[in-house]
Amino acid sequence: MKYSAGEVCVNRYDRGYRKFFDERGQLVVKPAAGQWIEPQWVRVGHVEKGKSSSKTKDLCDPSCTKRSTNWSSSVVSYVTGYDEGFASASWALPSGAVKSMRVSFS
Repeated sequence: MKYSAGEVCVNRYDRGYRKFFDERGQLVVKPAAGQWIEPQWVRVGHVEKGKSSSKTKDLCDPSCTKRSTNWSSSVVSYVTGYDEGFASASWALPSGAVKSMRVSFS
C-alpha cells in the first residue's frame, strides 16, 4: 500500500520439507523522506478443516518504534498442512490513522 508517509507491504511465505511447512508472515515498511511509519504487529496463520490457528509477533513490546528508514520483521510458525494460509499486519501513520492488511491464499 502506498501512502504519503511511504509504502507498506505484507508478505506470506511457505517453505516445506515432506509433510512439514514453515510459514512466515512479513511486514515491510519503506518510509518516504522525512516521514515515519510505526509497525504494531505481524501475524501468520492458516485454516485447516475450518479451524483457524495463528501466531502473532507484537512489535510494540515494550513500546512502539516509529521507523524512518526501511525496516522489516517476520513471524514464523510450523504446520503440517492447511486449506488456507494468511498473513496480516498493523501499522500507524503520522496522520494518526491505524491501518491493517491481510493477505491469503488457498
